[in-house]
Parts: sequence; C-alpha cells; structure tokens
Amino acid sequence: LSPYGGIGRYQNALTYSEDFTNAAWALTGLPAPTADSVAAPNGTTTADTLADDVTAGGTIAQNNLAVVAGEVWTFSVWLKDNTTTGNVLLKLLDAGTTPASTTTTVDPPTTWTRYSVTHTVSAGASNNLDAILDHTGGASTSFYAWGAQLEKASSPGVYVKSTTAAIAAGQGVINDGSTISAGLSTVGSMTTSPAFGDTTADDDWLGLGAAAG
Repeated sequence: LSPYGGIGRYQNALTYSEDFTNAAWALTGLPAPTADSVAAPNGTTTADTLADDVTAGGTIAQNNLAVVAGEVWTFSVWLKDNTTTGNVLLKLLDAGTTPASTTTTVDPPTTWTRYSVTHTVSAGASNNLDAILDHTGGASTSFYAWGAQLEKASSPGVYVKSTTAAIAAGQGVINDGSTISAGLSTVGSMTTSPAFGDTTADDDWLGLGAAAG
C-alpha cells in the first residue's frame, strides 16, 4: 500500500508512528535513534535511523496496548537497509494466560518496503499487546524505519500517521498520512460519502447526485 495514503480502512493504535525517538517507544539494548535522518517513502525527510550498539541485538517497542482475546491485529512498518548485517524481526507479543507471539523475519533491502506481521490474541484475563522491532544483526550496524502502524485487522490498511494520540478505526481518504475525509462507506464497488447526493453507485462516484437520474 502507498506511503502517500489512499481510500479505505485505516487505524493506528500506536502513537508517534514516524518518531522512534519519542519516549512512547521503549528501547532495550539499542542506543537512541536518530530522528529525520533520511528521506522517507513519501519523500519527506522524516525517516529515522535505528542503530545497534557495540553489543549485537536489541529491540524497540510500544508496550501494553489494550486488546481482547481472539482479536486479530496487524503491525506494519516501512524498513530500508543502511549497514545492517542481520535480520530485523517484526513481532506481536501478548500477555495471555500463556503468552503468545507471532514474528515476521526480514532482511531489509536497500529500497523502502512495507512489512507486516499478523497475530491472534491468546486467551487470558490480561491481554496487553507489545509491538516490537527486534534487530538481530551485527553490532554497530543500522537500518531505517518509518510509518509504524497497528490495526485490528488481518492485513495492513491505508497508512495513517499518529502523533500524541492513537487514530481510531475508520474509513476515508488519507493524504500523506493525514485524514482529509472520514466516514466513507461502500456502495457496490464504489466509494461514497455524505457529500454525494444519493445512493446510486455510479452517480455518487461521479459526484452527480440525484439530478443524474
């Protein structure tokens, strides 16, 4: 899906989706990321560098995200290689009675690519979810990351940027990560909104309204 946005389902349960230097992202075994260090997939200089220190391995994560047993969640992020020599793991870990996790292992290429991992939350009274990037590669190496997203869905939706607050699930038009029209619904194979004059799919799609017959 495009880093520029699109039309359709969106949600982001993470905060600071383009700022891995924010305290919302917990670091374990990694030094502080470098903010806005390279051009992102959408052409803006908003992608961050995630580096390993002199000891190989480490994670960056948003933890204790509220979920319910049986729900399906998808974590996605754009990644690009810099100097890393090992893999990067995208991981969703829950806090069920028997904690469970799902992992996608990638070797980031030198071009921006969106990766994702999908997880079904396990049974248990306390089901907090952790969204984790785990760098398993060599010491003193780095990669770039941008556009982290967590959705209650079985696949990645339209990317929507978050800052201080999570973005509730909805349907609409997203442009460069920002919502410009919410509350869209589908009519047949078309997409409509209250701005259109009737519920005839073709007329709505063209913006002609009831006068078109």
